[in-house]
Amino acid sequence: MMIDLLVTEVVKTKKLRLYILSLSIALVIAILSTFSLLSGSIPIDNLSTPFAWHSVLLSITFFGALVWPVFTAVVASKQVENEFDHKGWFLLAMSGISPLRAVNAKVIVAIGYLVLAATTQLVCAIVIGKICGITAPIGSEWWLYYSAILIVGIVFYLFSCVVAIASKNQVFTIVFGMINSFLAAAFMLVSLPLSYLFPWAYFAYTSPVRMVDGSVVLVQTNWMHVFFFVLFSFFIAYILILKFVKEV
Repeated sequence: MMIDLLVTEVVKTKKLRLYILSLSIALVIAILSTFSLLSGSIPIDNLSTPFAWHSVLLSITFFGALVWPVFTAVVASKQVENEFDHKGWFLLAMSGISPLRAVNAKVIVAIGYLVLAATTQLVCAIVIGKICGITAPIGSEWWLYYSAILIVGIVFYLFSCVVAIASKNQVFTIVFGMINSFLAAAFMLVSLPLSYLFPWAYFAYTSPVRMVDGSVVLVQTNWMHVFFFVLFSFFIAYILILKFVKEV
């Protein structure tokens, strides 16, 4: 039955053009993040050093924090609004499928789109970097960021689902995403001692690179904080989803 739900959800999201949205968002982030390379503002001598890739990765982290909260909100709002507009919840109930199972199918399919976006984003940035002449090897920090953006993205997607189901209005969900985007970007620019207590800070907190005294340096992330953040977020999000799906 879950396989049927997943197939149905894939068909629905294909009609919503979410794959185009995912690819477009990824391409925009990749281009913005490599603009310094495309414009030639990074000295040629630095293209053979890790600094070049670290600079690109720092830019990707910033633009990811700026764009991903809105991206996840749009994905969630479109998926949920589709059910409200076409009496999907009612039809699912008539078929003996609980709303929670339908939400689980939406989450799984949405994760696929997040993976598509994250993969395209990094691959495009690396390809552009190579074309622009970066010869330094790609470090493991790129794969750390890849994992981090997916984990944090899923958390923001879940809470966007909560808002979409509770409000039954796409506009509220997108505004929620825009507010999250503003706060996430703010935490990229301002470092607080207890930043790990704020969900918006995790775009910056999980970044393997950071600007310190005018230089881009590698930093260590406390992954225990990330683990508890994700665990707590999933717990709270699903409690809220359980509460609101009973009212649809």
